[in-house]
Amino acid sequence: MRTKVRVAKFGKSSGASSDSGKFPYSNGLRGQRLPGIDESHLSADEGATCIFFRAFAIDNGASLELRSAYVRGFTVHGGFRAFGATFFVFSDYMRPSVRLACIMGLPVIYVWTHDSIGLGEDGPTHQPIEHLASLRAMPSMRVIRPADATETAEAWRLALERTDGPVGLALSRQKLPVLDRGVLAPASGVRQGGYVLADADGGAPDVILIGSGSEVHDLLSARETLGAEGIRARVVSLPDWDLFMAQPQSYREEVLPPEIWRRVSLEAGATFGWSALVGERGTALGLDRYGASAPAPVIAQHLGITPEAVVAASRELMQR
Repeated sequence: MRTKVRVAKFGKSSGASSDSGKFPYSNGLRGQRLPGIDESHLSADEGATCIFFRAFAIDNGASLELRSAYVRGFTVHGGFRAFGATFFVFSDYMRPSVRLACIMGLPVIYVWTHDSIGLGEDGPTHQPIEHLASLRAMPSMRVIRPADATETAEAWRLALERTDGPVGLALSRQKLPVLDRGVLAPASGVRQGGYVLADADGGAPDVILIGSGSEVHDLLSARETLGAEGIRARVVSLPDWDLFMAQPQSYREEVLPPEIWRRVSLEAGATFGWSALVGERGTALGLDRYGASAPAPVIAQHLGITPEAVVAASRELMQR
């Protein structure tokens, strides 16, 4: 039997649709009329109702708090798996509502794109730095930062399966290549929060490279360079910290063996919290400063979010 899922998507309109007078209702809302729902955006297929809700245009950050409150309200009402989407940096405007969703145990889904300095020329005001760390610290909040399209699909499955709290998907602006799962581990490893994406060739790893999101591709590149130098490197993709830490200790130690202390993490955000994974002797590479305005590759090179930085840190650890 096919599961019927109702989804509500929220976005910002020019204001025209809110004045159109077309306020149809969905059977999922028990006949309530909701201002702002445009009839032309309503579609249904095999019992799955999709509503594209356009909030009234408000030319300040409060509109994001308003929209995130709408998402929470739909979820409280029931009949929908609601999600809201915006740039990751603007999650700051949504924090009161996100925090309430955590307190209330509501399975709201937040889709936060442009998740790092990779968004480029918009500069420091639009480049999230501390956001991953601060949201990971929020009790009952789950943040998933996938590395490619296949991990994103698994992340959506996890988000839809969660019923006791919100999930935030932190997604890249960059056009990331789809990882070759014929060579690398299957994306189903996301369901454990973290997994060995590419293991060391020829024996136990000398160093473990850990990361999330778009930086996983940098780790894979670094692994190739290190391998050519005779340094065996394992790459661990860690999209969901909370889920990984909830796994049995045996699994966590299988992915991150305690005896292998040479570890390097790379994430285009604050390094706060990474010491729990790389240990006191490992190296956490990231951004403990604000970004800059330039094309994404230029910023990454300038701020050290590169495969070369991972290789250099790994070489330094090998000297110890």
